[in-house]
Amino acid sequence: PLPPGWSEGLAGPRPSESGYYVLGTFVPTDSRTAGTVLIAAQDMFFAAKPGDSALAAIEDTRRVVAATDGMSIDRGPGEVTIAGRRFARLDFSGAGIYRALFTTAIRCHLLSFVVTVPDAELREKLVLGLAGMTIASDAAFPVCRKDYASKNNVIREVVPPGGGAYARVPVRILVGADGRVRHIHVIRAAPAQKSGIEEALTQWLFKPYETDGSAISIETGVMFELKPAAGSTQKNR
Repeated sequence: PLPPGWSEGLAGPRPSESGYYVLGTFVPTDSRTAGTVLIAAQDMFFAAKPGDSALAAIEDTRRVVAATDGMSIDRGPGEVTIAGRRFARLDFSGAGIYRALFTTAIRCHLLSFVVTVPDAELREKLVLGLAGMTIASDAAFPVCRKDYASKNNVIREVVPPGGGAYARVPVRILVGADGRVRHIHVIRAAPAQKSGIEEALTQWLFKPYETDGSAISIETGVMFELKPAAGSTQKNR
């Protein structure tokens, strides 16, 4: 829930090739008040710089901020609990702008909230509002496993068609307990590329993923490299 006087802002850009999403932006309804709340996520299957935790990602941001002229670290990095989930937090400011960054790992994504305002007191007011969030527990999501779409685990593979311009296409998939692809999320692609990849992936068959002797559903990712020449499609898993 947002404080009174705040509403949804402009939609973000389309997801990036590396799986970075803008999930939402919020702005004051009064044009005399400045500030934004940004909600974004980085799919860790395709991140340009792989990380193993939210705190590690926050530490990377701290180093960049600390090395930037005119910027200062106001708080953190540290860990806080919001809505029953552990978040890494970093507060920093510069040129009269105050920011608070919160990041948590969920479903093999780094989910981030960035509060940006010209007033430190307003920053804390918005931060307190984050406590009203409801976030599903990890038990509600399938197990996610990076790099499961490897040659050791793929029993049947159908290569999608090439054609058109060169493109790297990240795709997140849900593999059922029977090894069949149950859901396909093409993160960024042209319509023709998307349909070709979806048609190919529905025919893939995986070695079922087992834990404690039982097969379970999992999420994983595949990066396709589509090239103009026919038959030249490659896959980076």
